[in-house]
Amino acid sequence: MGCYFLRRAEEVVGPLTLAEVMADFRANQLTATDTIADSQLGPWEPAVDFCHRQAALDQPDPTDPSSRVPPQIVTASVVDSESNPFAAPPAASASTTPTPSAEGDATGGMIPYKNPHALTAYYLGIFSGLPLLGLPIGIAAFVLGLKGLRARKENPVIKGSVHAAIGIGCGGLFSLLWTVLGLIGLAAWLRL
Repeated sequence: MGCYFLRRAEEVVGPLTLAEVMADFRANQLTATDTIADSQLGPWEPAVDFCHRQAALDQPDPTDPSSRVPPQIVTASVVDSESNPFAAPPAASASTTPTPSAEGDATGGMIPYKNPHALTAYYLGIFSGLPLLGLPIGIAAFVLGLKGLRARKENPVIKGSVHAAIGIGCGGLFSLLWTVLGLIGLAAWLRL
């Protein structure tokens, strides 16, 4: 029987059994920022991802008629947040499972793979510092960064505003730099 530790902000709670963790998950008492590990030192992973994986492992075979359970009506209850540090706020305890379009990154927002414009702008912005290729790459980074910010504004769950800002900043800066250096080089060449 394994033991697990839950971390919310800087607070670590545990050891907890798998049944206790899954009970908190089923009662919507875990937040998107909670992480879980089998040691107090980590490695930490998003608790919701861990619980979804465990729930998938516990699913019975759908082709087995004996495993079918009639549907049940579940009512939400208000949990005392002082007795349970992982209790969801009363307004959030009656929430439903988010739709796929409202789900966040599995990476916790570190890599905004659901915002490809911002991610591409980031890498192009970094590579826009290359001589000769920097000007067109910088312009592309700037444009994609703006599109990434617009996508983030339309759907805040997808993240990527920092990546888009880096793409805009580096792309704009290097585009300006390569344009100025190109004009200086052209003027020097014409004077010869």
